[in-house]
Amino acid sequence: MRAWRVNSFGEPRDVLTLEVNADPPVPARGQVSVRVEAAGLGLPDVFMCGRRIIGPTLFQNQCGGLAETCLMSAAMSFEIVDGMRSEEAAGFFIPYQTAWVGLVHRAKLTPDDTTLVLGASGSSGCAAVQLAKAVGARVIAVAGGAEKSAFCKSLGADAVIDHRQEDITSAARELTEGKGV
Repeated sequence: MRAWRVNSFGEPRDVLTLEVNADPPVPARGQVSVRVEAAGLGLPDVFMCGRRIIGPTLFQNQCGGLAETCLMSAAMSFEIVDGMRSEEAAGFFIPYQTAWVGLVHRAKLTPDDTTLVLGASGSSGCAAVQLAKAVGARVIAVAGGAEKSAFCKSLGADAVIDHRQEDITSAARELTEGKGV
């Protein structure tokens, strides 16, 4: 099978190496081997094992999702809902869990809150914007450039600070009438 491997530390473009004849991973007890349908770089992967499932790969064992098959814990696999495309599922698991834990579980975000989302056009940022809006909070997104700012507005952000054009702190204070986020 083909698999991308990382054998040293560094930037992904410098250290990712394609192995053309890699041995498929062999699952141990409590693990499943799945055929990779699509993978999000730095995000959880989409797998195929009879039914479509999502979950974190065993990347710490050099069995990540940038390969044709990979390993994951059977206990941490969840069925992908009908209608969700593989590419959507690949970018869903980690970003939305990250946003949920940070905003809802830890911060106890409510509709009375205003939240500032740094990196709002990235995977976890997009999830944070959407979850904060779903809770009913006011969302101020921070992104770099007109295109990314427009994207954040399309996700539901109430306001966007373009960090390339504005000072984040000053703009956030102005948008909240000095109250802050």
